Amino acid sequence: MKHLKAVSVLLLLLVSLGAACSTFLLSGEEELVFGRNYDWEIGNGLLITNKTGVAKQGLVSGGDETAAEWISLYGSLTFNQFGREFPMGGINEAGLVVEVMWMSETTYPEPDDRPAVAELQWVQYQLDTAATVEEVLASDEVIRISQNSYAPLHFLVADAIGDCATVEFIEGELVAHHGDELLSPALTNSTYAASMTDLTERTDAPEGGGSLERFCRASEMVKSYLPCPCCGSEDNITEYAFSILDNVSAGEWTQWSIVYNIPERRIDYFTYANQELRSVELSSFDFSCDTPVLILDVNSGTGEVDELFTDYTYEANRELIGDVYGSLGFLQGVPEQALDAIAAYPEQLPCINVESVE
Repeated sequence: MKHLKAVSVLLLLLVSLGAACSTFLLSGEEELVFGRNYDWEIGNGLLITNKTGVAKQGLVSGGDETAAEWISLYGSLTFNQFGREFPMGGINEAGLVVEVMWMSETTYPEPDDRPAVAELQWVQYQLDTAATVEEVLASDEVIRISQNSYAPLHFLVADAIGDCATVEFIEGELVAHHGDELLSPALTNSTYAASMTDLTERTDAPEGGGSLERFCRASEMVKSYLPCPCCGSEDNITEYAFSILDNVSAGEWTQWSIVYNIPERRIDYFTYANQELRSVELSSFDFSCDTPVLILDVNSGTGEVDELFTDYTYEANRELIGDVYGSLGFLQGVPEQALDAIAAYPEQLPCINVESVE
């Protein structure tokens, strides 16, 4: 299909995405939030609703790889910078959160009998099909990330029961830290093993913006959190999560600071371009496939922004993709037809009667 070469162009954008992202899971008494700083050169993006009952096919950019096929079972709300269906992270109706970070040591699996998806589509696949961390980890038996993917990423995932795991691909194998092996529910840009080794060898929380330093400070602050049931502030855990994000911020490189309240299926966030705190709840949306996909400029609005979403259009998707490519000097020569193909990909995804498939 003509859009496959365009995917290579899309993923080339991510090759230099080595800035300092940070994530963590924070829990208290019946409280559970997931924090994330997205650090990168530009802050353009859309919040996008993703529907149930949509038939999808993975985009793989070369060779004889078979593209994965699936039907979305859960609606989700995602933060997208590289176009619809290519999220940096998000949360689904079941309370599953998936977020990405750069990790240079990443090596994706060699081609085998499993069908493939691109690395950012792996995020959407999980939000579409998984309700729990266990299901995310089990999916490695049936799909893989294409070795033709260009961005070396690793992932932090968490679910509504408070389960959490790191997902890394090292020497072609999925390496997960989960359960008793997840000593600190945080992740930055080094391997989890290297981060924990460094953490155990330190005597205090270090300053600096390096991956290991940020991991150490985030881990210590997560460990130090004390629930405050008598303080009268329902948002205490959210406020504390934002204080962690502030501690590990990369300054003007931190484009999005996001806190997912998993039990409430609510997202609180602000951006470098708009420091006003905003919130949005998944319960505000109808995720049925026969209703319009909705979008919101990530830098717009203030307060509760549920009502500010508007209908998705190809033109809005194409404008975002054009703006992102046009803002990055090394991508300004990408052919317009390639950008058209990336933007047009969601138009090819039909609604399916899920009950008839089951």
